[in-house]
Amino acid sequence: MNTQADALVALNAVKAMLATISVANGYNFDPTIKQGWLQHLFQARARIPFSFPVVAYRPELSAPDGERTGNAVVTDRITLVLDCAIAVKDTDTPVEDLFNLLKDVRRALVFDPHKNRMGIKKITFLECPFDVPEAGDEYAFFSQKISFEVTEQYA
Repeated sequence: MNTQADALVALNAVKAMLATISVANGYNFDPTIKQGWLQHLFQARARIPFSFPVVAYRPELSAPDGERTGNAVVTDRITLVLDCAIAVKDTDTPVEDLFNLLKDVRRALVFDPHKNRMGIKKITFLECPFDVPEAGDEYAFFSQKISFEVTEQYA
């Protein structure tokens, strides 16, 4: 039995798909890809520097299919949030930049350039709110939620 959570295997697959986003691969941007919460990354930028645009991926919800006695596996629907930010002080086109970054992220999650298939089966795109920067804010962002199923082995 594998002791590593199958959700981590899926999370690593998402990270690998996001890592394909680059101008050299035909995308609009060369984003920094980080695991965690955008606000924490921004607060820690003096210690752990990054450049915009940035894509921060993090778990939001685990929704198992229910508890059943005697089962060795549980199907779990995992929801991830991809907080994606662009610097607003260095652009005259922040809205266009946000939409182009959104396209890059969605394309990376559904298109495998080598096999032309989705990287994770049954991926679902959920809501994607945009956050408008307030006066003095250095970045604007959106939070693309995605969900997918994993089957956790327990025995």
